[in-house]
Amino acid sequence: MLKGLDCNEINFTSIVSESIKLRIDSGYYSKRHIVAQKLVETQPRGYTTLGEITKTLRKGIFDIKSDTYLEEGIPFVRISNLKDCIISESNLAYISSEAHSEESKTALRKNDFILSKTAYAAASLVTVDECNVSQDTIACVLSSQAKKTFSSAFIVVYLNSRFGLALTLRMFQGNVQLHLSLPDAFLIPVPILSSAFQGAIERIFDRSVTTRSESKLLFEKAKQALLAAIKLEDWHPPTPLTYEARASEAFQSDRLDAEFFQPRIKELYQLLGDKTQCISDVSDLRQDRFNSTKNQINYLEIGAVSSDGIIADSIIDGDEAPSRATWHVERGDVLTSTVRPIRGLTAIIEDSQHGSVASSGFAVLTPKGISPELLLCYLKLPQICELMDLHTSASMYPAISVPDILGLPFKHPGKEAEEKIVSLIQEARAKRANSKSLLERAKRAVEIAIEESEETALAYLDGKHYLADELLPKLFSPNRHYIDLATVQRTIEAEALVYEATTINRYLHEWTREGRIHDAGRGWYSNLRNAFHPNLKTPPLPELEKLLKNHFPLLEFTIWSTCQLTTFFHHHAARHATFLMVDRDAMDAVANVLLNAGHHTVIHPLGDAAKNFALTQDETIILRPRLSSDHKETYAPIEQMLVDLHHEIQKLGLFDLDEFRNVFENLSNRYRLNIPALKRYAERRKTDSTELLKLGGII
Repeated sequence: MLKGLDCNEINFTSIVSESIKLRIDSGYYSKRHIVAQKLVETQPRGYTTLGEITKTLRKGIFDIKSDTYLEEGIPFVRISNLKDCIISESNLAYISSEAHSEESKTALRKNDFILSKTAYAAASLVTVDECNVSQDTIACVLSSQAKKTFSSAFIVVYLNSRFGLALTLRMFQGNVQLHLSLPDAFLIPVPILSSAFQGAIERIFDRSVTTRSESKLLFEKAKQALLAAIKLEDWHPPTPLTYEARASEAFQSDRLDAEFFQPRIKELYQLLGDKTQCISDVSDLRQDRFNSTKNQINYLEIGAVSSDGIIADSIIDGDEAPSRATWHVERGDVLTSTVRPIRGLTAIIEDSQHGSVASSGFAVLTPKGISPELLLCYLKLPQICELMDLHTSASMYPAISVPDILGLPFKHPGKEAEEKIVSLIQEARAKRANSKSLLERAKRAVEIAIEESEETALAYLDGKHYLADELLPKLFSPNRHYIDLATVQRTIEAEALVYEATTINRYLHEWTREGRIHDAGRGWYSNLRNAFHPNLKTPPLPELEKLLKNHFPLLEFTIWSTCQLTTFFHHHAARHATFLMVDRDAMDAVANVLLNAGHHTVIHPLGDAAKNFALTQDETIILRPRLSSDHKETYAPIEQMLVDLHHEIQKLGLFDLDEFRNVFENLSNRYRLNIPALKRYAERRKTDSTELLKLGGII
């Protein structure tokens, strides 16, 4: 009757023996916490506690005020910077060397670690040379003896694992806000695992840190490329001691502060084109409001934006969403913070974040005519952030209005520079995702070691099991159903794994036989089980086939109709077209037979005929020359239909490109396509297959 409930019966003697503070709150005796405690305490090599292995376990600094923070100096880590094992640079504060020296008791060095003391459980390793910590954190330094047995990286990964978080959270207490006292932090249990296993975890952790650093460097390289392209790389702005502005300028801008009229600002506007083009010209403002729901939502807040344009997910119940949860966002949107814009908190919405809800503190921009990566990079340039900061109002909570953001000058760097910037940022974001994946892999390995054994965990780290059960599913998402061999190989390499190409091929064939993945053409795979088979009984296809075979028994022809794709259209099509491909020298004879049979027929419309074409009748038959590379079957496969539809939309304007995108995406998200075949048909039509696959959401 109580199955599924988190309900435990605890003896008073257990309460006395297990809790120094005689805790009787239900959270302390949660099933999850008790199971985690028993698993850690029954490890073959035993367990210890944080108090036994640390030389330093101290609360952070209390008397440093936010108004003393610096733009650079000694990193000052606050609870918001404790993000999943590695200190987050987003909103990282700095203090002076003097303040750092005065607070030497909480000074930390590389490979020390930090615990959260308030609100939630978290731990991060110190990866910088030195730092200090705030009052809502706990500074931790391993003892020299413990360093012979424990790796700090392993301890941090463990504390962020399912078991570490549960056992840390178990020690939190409080009514209004949970907190972790130092005596309770001393009691957090730590399993003793072999040096070989801890070494494996440390190597993965180091790889994650390195990959994240590489991501940051690539992003900075993209910004430098953009600065160079818009002639700001070597710009040395004027800094006169005095300057003046006309009263008319002040009244026109409705500003009287001196900063707004600095010569450097005037010169910067000139270099950016004096608003010949603005942000509003290259992006639309999305204002799709969120309505309260009982379902879970992915809430995106300003504090979750990283320095390289990635925003972290936060799954919450919709009816518990904060009042500032305001805007629905879609993939490819660019979010930029209206609050303290000098920090450059701008991010791109990933495919997996499509439909998320963003804070009212963001302006949601949908790029038009430029890539999201370019807009992201542009809005994060220090010079643009400075312009945004000039438009802020209020001092305690400076914010820029959305119209002022849209009115910022925009200078395009040129097509070639844009392509370079997009490539660099995509590579940077891929490395950032790989860094996160490596940490997830390390945490899962620690959980397996605690639940099962170190041997199983090591096999997970280095073997086929990890590839099949963890890595492979990550390659797919609700909006990504296709992968190619090159993507698989790049992903495996990014995970710091080494496999021969023949081994990867063998695994892919095995997983295909097992039904884990499905063949989508040579070198391509999909998680969609069912391939699409066009309906061959769609009128007038069967009638046409019979008519043509009766009159031309030896004629080779191919037919398909837009009516076969009706299910995938977003808008209901009033009329449909049927395409019939025959040899050029047979077109006139075939047309006569069709016209005599009462079919409305148009012969190979080109030039003005194509420009002025309109579907005036339903089931119009359009005759086109059959290409030598066409297949031999009578009915066109779906891959040819999609390529031909894209081609005919451009030639005849049957539907708009957005409708084609709807058809392609709806179909490819439900049914498996043969990607190499589609690419071959695209090449036959002299269509860029890469752009076509992007249009359909395949890549």
